[in-house]
Amino acid sequence: MTDTEPFEKILSDIAGMTAVDIEAGPDGAFLYAEAESMVVTAAIFKELPDKVIYNGGSVELALRILDAWDAAPDDRKWNALFMTIEGDRFDARFQYDEGWNPDEYSSDRRDRVLTAKYGDKPVDWSESSAHPRDDGTSFGWSGTVGPDIAN
Repeated sequence: MTDTEPFEKILSDIAGMTAVDIEAGPDGAFLYAEAESMVVTAAIFKELPDKVIYNGGSVELALRILDAWDAAPDDRKWNALFMTIEGDRFDARFQYDEGWNPDEYSSDRRDRVLTAKYGDKPVDWSESSAHPRDDGTSFGWSGTVGPDIAN
């Protein structure tokens, strides 16, 4: 990232990388990521008729998420990124400190988000269910940065 790189460009890159990393196709893909200085956790999910599949994403995706965190002003550092892809568009929302419990495990927060999004549908955590695509597909992305998510 350069100091002048637009935040929207970074988010567009994250959307494109998310789409490439999920084998079942990008439409409906959901990225949940948490970040802080030099630390990121990311998980990509895709709902199928009988289950939700998981992919841990690429190292490049994780680095780009850190770029997004680093690009935020110090007084607007976010804790979590929620990104949904529909067609060739993405919607990105952020959670900040309000309602954030730093003593809670990241996996507990992630599981709560998944339950809110997918209900009781089982999650297939095996990476084999969601290998990255290797078909040379390129994506053009445009998106919106939605309102902040407080909790």
